[in-house]
Amino acid sequence: MLSDHFPTVVRDRETGLRPGPGAPDAAIIVEGLRKDFTHHGQTIPAVDGVSFAVPRRQLVAITGPSGCGKSTLLYLLGSLEKPTAGRVLVDGVDVGALRGRQENAFRRYKVGFVFQAFHLVPNLTALENVMLPMEFTGLAAPARRERARELLALVGIEPDRQSHRPGKLSGGQQQRVAIARALANDP
Repeated sequence: MLSDHFPTVVRDRETGLRPGPGAPDAAIIVEGLRKDFTHHGQTIPAVDGVSFAVPRRQLVAITGPSGCGKSTLLYLLGSLEKPTAGRVLVDGVDVGALRGRQENAFRRYKVGFVFQAFHLVPNLTALENVMLPMEFTGLAAPARRERARELLALVGIEPDRQSHRPGKLSGGQQQRVAIARALANDP
């Protein structure tokens, strides 16, 4: 279980999300986090009693054996799952309490995910995959294209590979495209 392996560690954008009163200096605060799943009528805790804080501008690695809850923890931090108990505060905002437009804004502006399976859109080019999340921000097409090119260059995708679809890229190149896409909205 993740709680057995997780050590204690610990640009603002207009999203409509406002930090709560006395928002802390920590970028992320997790308090008593629990996430249960039900399988064949049995409750299975994926994350149980996890608490930690991550200071701003701190790089943190989440490590542990397969099945200990690392991905579930990340889904909870990114508001892709709701906690069974406890809370997640990101920039002072209670992520578990977000719904509707505020939750969408949080995911759009504050979260960038690279999934284990990269989930690139197969019929889009590398460049178009990176541009995709920016389409929902109102950024003009030329600016989206320029930002996507910059990010792809940053992760080492050469200009001649940017017009290739994922199926024509190596696994490592696909991963780098996914990283560039996760950074597209400057989370």
